[in-house]
Amino acid sequence: MRRPAYHDVSSRSYLAIALLLIGFFGGGILYRLFVFSASAKWQEQAAVVSFVSVEPKSSILHYRYEFEGRNYLGTRFRILREGSVPEGSEIRARFEKGKTISILVNPRKPSQSTVERGEIAFISLGTELLIVSIGLVLLIANRVQVRKQKVRTRRID
Repeated sequence: MRRPAYHDVSSRSYLAIALLLIGFFGGGILYRLFVFSASAKWQEQAAVVSFVSVEPKSSILHYRYEFEGRNYLGTRFRILREGSVPEGSEIRARFEKGKTISILVNPRKPSQSTVERGEIAFISLGTELLIVSIGLVLLIANRVQVRKQKVRTRRID
């Protein structure tokens, strides 16, 4: 006796691809939205620039700060690392070794800090939403295909 068609590998493939697209990109969107909204509660804190290096393709910034009596070293410039980091000349002008700067610190996990909160890049967010939508379409198409195959096998039996 032949297995019903809804157990076909192609329908499983669509289902797997759909779930991967939705899970991976949807999870990424939710994570970034969660981190960005949680960072609104981070506290402003003074820090001292301890190291600045301006390279052609990237700039490095280290700063030291104290939070609730403990010392920390921070290196993050933007919370989500999206958008452009200021040009090297702007980094040199804004961040000199020994200069006091203002940073944001996560009060729940003081080792997490950033110089700027930044913004969510809506272009990449839109692209990810499009990919999640494609995943949803594949998932719905898979369900429709499975139901049609079930109806066909019932009629045959």
